[in-house]
Amino acid sequence: MVKYASYFVLFAKTDPEKGHKGISAFLVPSKSKNISYSYFDDVGYRPISRGAFKLDNVRIPKEYLIGNLNEGFYVVMKTFDFSKTLLALSCIGTAMQSIEETIEYTKKRYAFNKPIAKFEAIQFKIVEHLTYLEACRLLCYQTLWMKDKGLSITKNAAMCKWWAPKIAFEAIHDCLLIHGNVAYAKDLPFERRMRNVMGIEIGDGTAEIQKIVVGREVFGKEYAPHK
Repeated sequence: MVKYASYFVLFAKTDPEKGHKGISAFLVPSKSKNISYSYFDDVGYRPISRGAFKLDNVRIPKEYLIGNLNEGFYVVMKTFDFSKTLLALSCIGTAMQSIEETIEYTKKRYAFNKPIAKFEAIQFKIVEHLTYLEACRLLCYQTLWMKDKGLSITKNAAMCKWWAPKIAFEAIHDCLLIHGNVAYAKDLPFERRMRNVMGIEIGDGTAEIQKIVVGREVFGKEYAPHK
């Protein structure tokens, strides 16, 4: 029995010989006959359930076609660049919140009769992470600005998508370490944030895929590794 969704968007090959140019998008009611479901016990984003569904001889009325026949690939790709940028910003926001909390913690946590915020080892870590996070955030803002101007954002969005989760995870990891033993428990949010950011490294395309996209935009499609 389906838990949440009332409909699914299904992408299917309607003209297999055309490759990605032969894919169509369909709206599938979750209560359709002959559909079975399974759910994943995810590491992160636990309030948001993910899963899979299996279709066994399911018939979909033609009025459930989204857009034009064989143009489903382009339907999804139009939204990917935008969603990649938003996912990147969500990582940046999570890491920035962790940094801010950690800065306050270091002012109150004492070692050797002084706050650990006075130690260069602590300050340098925080400063380095802030620099990377601010740079990535500006890249995301530039990408959204380009979108508003009607410019292509494929390269920029892919850059945002592979970079943001990586540096966010590293920043949150160091925040956890600075807090010490107490942060290794579930009482503080850092372990949860790390797990959540890790999921964004996978969703909407891994870092390797994003780098292929950037390379294709920089070198040209004829130099794509998969061709």
